[in-house]
Amino acid sequence: MSLFTAKEIELALKIQISQKFSVNNISIDSRKKIRGSLYIPIIGKNFDGHDFIDDAFVNGAKFCLCNKSYLKKKKINDEKLIVVNNTLQSLQKLAIYSRRRAVSTLIIGITGSNGKTTVKNWSYEVLKHFYLTHASYGNYNNHIGLPLSLCNMPKNTEICILELGTSRPGEIDFLSKICKPHISIITNIGNAHIGNFRSKQQIALEKGSIYKYLKNGDAIIPGDSQFCTDLKRIAHQNKRKIHLFGKKKKCLYRINEKKNTKNNNVISFEIIDRILKLKWKVLGEHYQYNALIILTLSNLLNINLDRVTKLLAKLLPTKGRGSAHEIRINGKKIFLLDESYNANPDSMENAINSLKLFSKSKKRKVCIIGEMLELGKNSKAYHIKVCKSLIKAKVDVVYTIGPRAKIIYKELSENMQKRHFNDIDDLYNFLVVNCADQDRILIKGSNSVNLSLITKKLMKEF
Repeated sequence: MSLFTAKEIELALKIQISQKFSVNNISIDSRKKIRGSLYIPIIGKNFDGHDFIDDAFVNGAKFCLCNKSYLKKKKINDEKLIVVNNTLQSLQKLAIYSRRRAVSTLIIGITGSNGKTTVKNWSYEVLKHFYLTHASYGNYNNHIGLPLSLCNMPKNTEICILELGTSRPGEIDFLSKICKPHISIITNIGNAHIGNFRSKQQIALEKGSIYKYLKNGDAIIPGDSQFCTDLKRIAHQNKRKIHLFGKKKKCLYRINEKKNTKNNNVISFEIIDRILKLKWKVLGEHYQYNALIILTLSNLLNINLDRVTKLLAKLLPTKGRGSAHEIRINGKKIFLLDESYNANPDSMENAINSLKLFSKSKKRKVCIIGEMLELGKNSKAYHIKVCKSLIKAKVDVVYTIGPRAKIIYKELSENMQKRHFNDIDDLYNFLVVNCADQDRILIKGSNSVNLSLITKKLMKEF
C-alpha cells in the first residue's frame, strides 16, 4: 500500500518534485532493509544520517531527503535526492500532513510520568481485535519518534495510538500540536525529569498540554492525582469531555478496593455503574491503574467490556517494565521481576511496593537498585526516600550501583545485608554466586546504569 506519493510529499513540504513515484514507508534508519521507503537522514549529537545515504539506497530506499547545506558541502549529485532546508522539520511536516489527511481516523494520545508505554502497548493489543489499529513503535515518543509513527500510519487506519513523552517544558505542547488527539490520556503525574522543571505542578501543566489543539474531544484524567483540578481546568478550557479514573469516589471509572481479593489475583473494577472482575498474574498496583485506563478507553469506544477484560487477562508487562520470570541459576530456582528499562522516584517506589506481595513468604527479597537521573537539586532526597520504600517492603538484601545509588547504600542500616558496586560485571558475578534458592529478585534503575545487561545475562543463563 502506498504511503506517500510524490505529489503528497510536494504538498506537505511545499517543494517541487520532478519525478513521479510513491513510497510505502518513512525510515530514519539506513540499516533497515525496507524496499520502497523514503529515507530521511536525521542529524544527532554524535552522528549525521546524511553520511549513510548510500547505505539506505543499498537497503531498498527509493528516494532520500537531503539538507541543502549537506549537498553543497559534499557536492552530491543524485536524482533520487529530494533537497530540503531541514530534514527533521520535513519529517514533522510529513507527520502533520498525515494527520490532516486522516479524517476518518481516531487519534489517541497517551502521556504521563509512568506507564505510558505499557498503556499504549496494551491498548493496541486490545483495540486491534475491534479496529484497524496503528500504534507508535517501542517508546517512539519524542520530536522524532512521534512524527515518524504518524508518518507510517497506513491510510486505512481506523484507530492510531500515539505515545507522547517529555523531558523538558514545551515538548508535550509541540507533539500535541502535531498529532491533535481526539482522546487524550494522562496516566499519572510523577517526578520523572523533575530536574528540568520548576516543580511537580509544572510537570502537570506540561502533561495537560495534551488536551489542547482539538476542541470537543475526550480527556481521560487521573482522578487520584493532586493535580486533578489543574488538569480538569485545561480540559474544560478546550471543551473536552472529562473522564476521571482512580480509587476516589468522584471517579466514574474506579478500582474497587473493597472487592479485591487479598492475593491480588482478582482485581475488581467499577466502570460507571458496572462491576468487572479481572483475573491475572501481573504484579503491582500501578498495573491495575493501567488496566483501568484501558477499560475507560474501551467504554468510550463502546466496546464490549467483558471481551476487553478477557483480553486484558492475557496481557503481561513489556520486557524491562515489570515482566516476571522464573529462572534457574546454578540449579537454584529464582523469581525475577525485571524493571530494568528505566527509573524515576515514582516508578521506583511502585516497583519496590510490588515486593510487598511476597511479605508472607519466608524467601529472601533481593533488590538490585541503580541510580536515578535528571532529578535536579533534590536528587539526594529522592534517593534517600528509596530507603524508606525498601524498609517498608521488608527487603532482605540490597545491591546498589552507580554514584547516586551509593547514597541509598550509605543510608541503609548496617544491620541490613547490602553491598555497593561500581561495575556491572562485578555485580552480576557476585549475584550469580550469592543468590539463594527461591530468591525474589527485583532489578530497577535508570537506563544509563545498563541493568538490562544483568537481566539479559540471567535469562541467557536460564
